[in-house]
Amino acid sequence: MIDIEQEYIDKLAKDMADSIDTEVLYNAMGWTVVNIPHPWYIPSVRNSLTDWLKENKIEYHEYHCWDSRIAFKEGSDATFFILRWS
Repeated sequence: MIDIEQEYIDKLAKDMADSIDTEVLYNAMGWTVVNIPHPWYIPSVRNSLTDWLKENKIEYHEYHCWDSRIAFKEGSDATFFILRWS
C-alpha cells in the first residue's frame, strides 16, 4: 500500500514541478501568464474559451494553456482575456 501512495505522491510532485517549470519558462520569455478563472476541464468552458481566442484572432502559437493557466505572447491579449473572463 505504501508503494502506491508513494507513486501517487511522486506523480503529483512531478506534475507540480512541470507546471512551475512551464510558468517560469513563459515568464522568462516575456509572455504574460494569467489564471483561467473558470474550470478549464469542462468541455463547454474550453469550447467557449477556444471560440473567444479564434474570434479575437489570437493564433495558436501566440498562447499556451496548461493546468488552469494561459500564457499570452502579447500583453494586450492577456489584458483582453482578463477583461472578458474575470
